[in-house]
Amino acid sequence: CPGVFAPCGGTLKWRKYAAGGTKQPGFWGCTNWPACRYSWWPPEVIEHEALSLDIVSDKTFAVVPYPGAEQAVAAGGGVLSKLAGQVEGAAEDRVMLPLSSYEVVEQQLRQHARGVLGLGSCVPPDTLRAFRGTFMRLASEAEVAARFQLMPLALRCALMPFQEEGVRFGLQRHGRALIADEMGVGKTVQALALAACYQVSSGRWAAGEVE
Repeated sequence: CPGVFAPCGGTLKWRKYAAGGTKQPGFWGCTNWPACRYSWWPPEVIEHEALSLDIVSDKTFAVVPYPGAEQAVAAGGGVLSKLAGQVEGAAEDRVMLPLSSYEVVEQQLRQHARGVLGLGSCVPPDTLRAFRGTFMRLASEAEVAARFQLMPLALRCALMPFQEEGVRFGLQRHGRALIADEMGVGKTVQALALAACYQVSSGRWAAGEVE
């Protein structure tokens, strides 16, 4: 068992649902329950062919069966059969394509007679722009330095070197950043410091400058 936070040493056991109107036959639960509360529910079975477009990197994306539709896609000839034979040598359950061709492939699949793309099958536009490096313009070093100087001196002096680096990282991205670390290492201080760089006066913020 992988455990909730770390492997627990137990094993996973298949547990069936009681008879009812669900297409999910059961789930995997840990034999160390309740000490370990890890569980995994397979996706509900989809009886019709459905595909998902998943970004793999800034250069490639994958066409794969939508979770729960693996058997339906395989029975219909596999992923490759839905791409009009344009890709050679690909596995039936996964086709890798260049990200530059994403819109062409999405349009082709949307025209498929069986409607293989549904809600949640496609990559959101903002995610596409982010992977293509066009979501936002990074601030220059001069812009970061100027914005950093707007932080109150007392707060600036209180920052540890790694916290200052985190604040500058956020400033480079116009205040849009996810600060994640272990508990107790100063994420709140970094967040307050970053916010302070956009405060033009008491109670007033440079909202129009945050992209």
